[in-house]
Amino acid sequence: MCDSLEERSGVDLTPQALCGRMNSDGAVQFMEAALTKTLRETVGPPLTAQETAWLAPFPRVLLQDSSQIEVNEALTEAFQGSGGNASTASVKIDFSYDVKNERAEHIAIRQGTDSDQGFATDVLARVRKGDLIIRDLGYFSLAAFAQIMLIGAYFLSRLSYTVNLYKSADEAASPINLIQYINRFGGGQQTMEFSLFVGEKHRLPIRLGTSTK
Repeated sequence: MCDSLEERSGVDLTPQALCGRMNSDGAVQFMEAALTKTLRETVGPPLTAQETAWLAPFPRVLLQDSSQIEVNEALTEAFQGSGGNASTASVKIDFSYDVKNERAEHIAIRQGTDSDQGFATDVLARVRKGDLIIRDLGYFSLAAFAQIMLIGAYFLSRLSYTVNLYKSADEAASPINLIQYINRFGGGQQTMEFSLFVGEKHRLPIRLGTSTK
């Protein structure tokens, strides 16, 4: 790498100096800036071409997801993988991107065996009033949703089949059969929205959107 730097840019560094720079705070800031620039150039144009008026009420729109990659098995102790036909070492990159302001919001490096749901509440340390948090089903957590609502922020998530839905917050209310409820009150429309409560214990007020498309 030192030889390549000298050949391409005329930068003369020893391996020790390069290692020091790669492990510095400046390297972290550089990677964050590079990632932000890359996402702005790749995500920005498609977003600009779409109708984005719905983003206006939110100061930030945080889109969070994770990606997993296998690494050399020599790193198993630090980054455990699933093994089997895969490597015994893997890294999970958990990333949050502020779509509205086009900037990296948070990045974390975890073990490949760590579940997304186990880190569903991490965002609570960073979320602000009025934010919209968009995450997939892997991060589904009623406890996290309840805290997001207490902060005065919002969330958008697919619905887990493991939770119950109710017509009211009354503890005596029985869970509904969602399919039957849609057929009865949906009016046969392709896109429908219902005001319901989710979770046997939490009874969180939600707007549930469904589509027959």
